[in-house]
Amino acid sequence: MVKSKRISIYTRKEKKKFISEATKSVEREFGVKRSSYARWMCKDGYIFDIAFSEYVDDNLISCILSVKPIYVDDLLWYIIYKKELRPFSLRITGGLAVTQIRLKEFYDWEINGDEGYEQAELVKLYRNIYSSISGEVEKFLKTNPDVEKFYYYNPVWYDNILAILILCHQQKYAQALAMTEKEITMGKSGGCTFIMPDGNEKTTLEFVREYCTEKLKCNS
Repeated sequence: MVKSKRISIYTRKEKKKFISEATKSVEREFGVKRSSYARWMCKDGYIFDIAFSEYVDDNLISCILSVKPIYVDDLLWYIIYKKELRPFSLRITGGLAVTQIRLKEFYDWEINGDEGYEQAELVKLYRNIYSSISGEVEKFLKTNPDVEKFYYYNPVWYDNILAILILCHQQKYAQALAMTEKEITMGKSGGCTFIMPDGNEKTTLEFVREYCTEKLKCNS
């Protein structure tokens, strides 16, 4: 049970701190993990990113829920660095984090905080928010129950590294290579460009191209 207290808050920093403290118990209840500003939950082989925008000056909260298979970041990390991805939060916050699929945008839940915040009210509000998020997660999982068979391609995305990595994971290396070559021809990088020891540049997609080529040679 959350002990209720009202606190008068005058600064933006104090508002954000109080909101953060009030939501920790709710996040544990819904199996939400947190690292710094990042929040996520993992279920059935997927990672669901919960990106909050807490406009504390306007007493409003918005949220974007996104998803991707957990394995795509592990695979990309192995392709480039040949080692295991650590820490887990890099799947959300890391510079190499693979693009996610936006599932739902929630806008403008209101916080009544002009005269102070009631902690129990904030807990109730965030419980309602996470109930809505969990409903969307369950809806997605009902449509996509098997992460091993899941595939997603979006022709309007700037790059499709997510689709390419899914194909690699499913051992469809010829399809993955063809898509990679097409993206490279279009001048895309797949996310990052690395400076190699010899001083030359190498993009994420060029690493993936090498990986696919090696796998096809091994399978021939």
